[in-house]
Amino acid sequence: MLWLGNPITFVAIWVVMMVGMMLPSLVPVLLRYGRPVALAAAYFVVWAAFGTVAYVVGTMLVRASRHSPALAGALPIVLGVTLAASGLVQFTEWKRRHLACCRDCAPRVSQSAWSDGLRLGLHCCQCCLALMALLFAAGMMRLGTIVLVGALIAAERLLPRPMPIVRLIGVGVTAFGIFLTWRAIT
Repeated sequence: MLWLGNPITFVAIWVVMMVGMMLPSLVPVLLRYGRPVALAAAYFVVWAAFGTVAYVVGTMLVRASRHSPALAGALPIVLGVTLAASGLVQFTEWKRRHLACCRDCAPRVSQSAWSDGLRLGLHCCQCCLALMALLFAAGMMRLGTIVLVGALIAAERLLPRPMPIVRLIGVGVTAFGIFLTWRAIT
């Protein structure tokens, strides 16, 4: 993994990938918003921070697993369980609330475009928890995975009635997590 040793390369790749994945679902918000460039910049700063945290956690896990055969053997199980749990999040009120915020970013009277973008980015990062877990589990540098996750994010945000797709994603991600756990155990 070329990016593993270079955090700047990873975050740059991550941001380009997030722009490609998130922009289709962000465009309707940007078109309604009076200051779209500032909002988008702040939004993607949040995603860059999310990617930085993911990089740090991933690097720590990879390095620790190199020194611990037990941890290396347990990581596939942990990945599967984490993925299954994140799929279950799709069925929660917490998910519904964050998705509602992602779908409707009305500017707040006392806030700037920057703070609106940060707020939207935070809601969207939380809303995309299951799909980001899927991205990491299925291979975040695979174009097919990126396209699939981007399409699912757009469907959640743009369909008139998002809850059926949200639940379908929850079933799929949970099932994939259970499959990965089962495969790691057997």
